[in-house]
Amino acid sequence: MWARIGLTRSRGLRFAGCVIRAPDLAKLTVAEKDALILSLLPVVWQLEQALARIAELEARNAELLARLAQSERPGKTPENSSLLPSKGQKPDGPAPGARPPRKGRPGVGRALEPHPGRIVEARLAACPHCTAPPRARPLG
Repeated sequence: MWARIGLTRSRGLRFAGCVIRAPDLAKLTVAEKDALILSLLPVVWQLEQALARIAELEARNAELLARLAQSERPGKTPENSSLLPSKGQKPDGPAPGARPPRKGRPGVGRALEPHPGRIVEARLAACPHCTAPPRARPLG
């Protein structure tokens, strides 16, 4: 009898002492059946809550396993994928966007005065390259 449910005789006897035998429902009165049902309702509610929580945790576990599998994959390199060799690991050096600012050169440009005291209109008498007179053009 015990082998049928996968227990040895000694374990089966210990297990049988812990199990509460179900009452014979045919012998119970209607009031006793109602009392039994009412006593089981909190257990049913707890079981429904536990099953909902288990489903929630299983979904979260599946999501985390998918993220873990994604993060464990090796990165794409020219050796293990169809990337071009130029897209591979570069030797250590400055980052592409971290260039130092250009040095100013004399005569290239300077900052304008934010509040000039006077404005001087200076026009060339002749083109410095071809010495032709400038064409009349309105300012602005």
